[in-house]
Amino acid sequence: MFSQSFVTALPTPECVLPNAEFAEATTAYLGLPSPACSPLAGRTFRGRALDVYGNVLSSTQTKGAHWEDQHDSIARLFVAQANENGLAADYEPTDAFIGVIPRAQRSAFYALRRSTQHSITPDARVQLAPGDDAYYDVKTVHVNGARYPDTNGIDAARGAAVETRARAVPGEYERHARDVNTACCGVPRGAGDGPVLRRLRELGPVRGLVVGAFGEASADVHSLLAMCAGSGSFLRWRGAMARGPAVYRSQLIVQLRRVWGVHFARVNARLKLARVHSAQGRGLPTAAGRGCSHTTRARRDTDANFHAQFGYRSAAHASGRFGG
Repeated sequence: MFSQSFVTALPTPECVLPNAEFAEATTAYLGLPSPACSPLAGRTFRGRALDVYGNVLSSTQTKGAHWEDQHDSIARLFVAQANENGLAADYEPTDAFIGVIPRAQRSAFYALRRSTQHSITPDARVQLAPGDDAYYDVKTVHVNGARYPDTNGIDAARGAAVETRARAVPGEYERHARDVNTACCGVPRGAGDGPVLRRLRELGPVRGLVVGAFGEASADVHSLLAMCAGSGSFLRWRGAMARGPAVYRSQLIVQLRRVWGVHFARVNARLKLARVHSAQGRGLPTAAGRGCSHTTRARRDTDANFHAQFGYRSAAHASGRFGG
């Protein structure tokens, strides 16, 4: 279980949880009030009364890139770990669908809102075998009445929240493909599949990699981890002085589950801590006076951490767009 991984993890570089994040992860795991969010309980935030667990604070739409930073950090982890274990992976493969839009009409695609462009761009592409690529979209879910009927999260069917969200991903991509067909390819709604939807069906359903508020993950996250372990075991079993790939695979599954689980706990804790700053009107403290926006600073710091830990940089960082 990913949600339990941080409990037994040693403080190696990829499994470090600073004090504030460890406190948030531990109380969430035990079902106790959040140390950072409890002092705000009872206050009104965006028209909603805050609770001691930080559930309302985490699930409320706000200004800033808190959800985006959480999402991007998880997506980059998956891509970095897939590449490290011998599975060729790309972060946000923009070429997945743009090639089927007529060249003369691509300007219409780039004129769409960024969120609309992103909605048809998967978060990750992983090569399972030569000529066989899998496309993934990362989602996070937060505690509210719709996702978790038991708002304290003490529910034997907690995994239902992430699985329900994952099942919705293929249908969402079909809707987005139809929208892009209409906006960029001149295909009226209901008039046929259009080039973007046909391309989507050629690629196969986009799979949902969903991480929940308590560190639980959908079935495709577990499947991706198993594939990483299977590939990585063949690459590194001799260097690990294991008796064979099969023996090392079981060790690698434990190792990856620990690293991923700690990361899920870390980003969930960081989300609450960042939201506390917002609720108090302070913003993200590390961005002030550094010559860039909160969003850019957060992305740059996240990307630098991933390069240090996993040897992976996004195209934006490698190109120098974020500097440093």
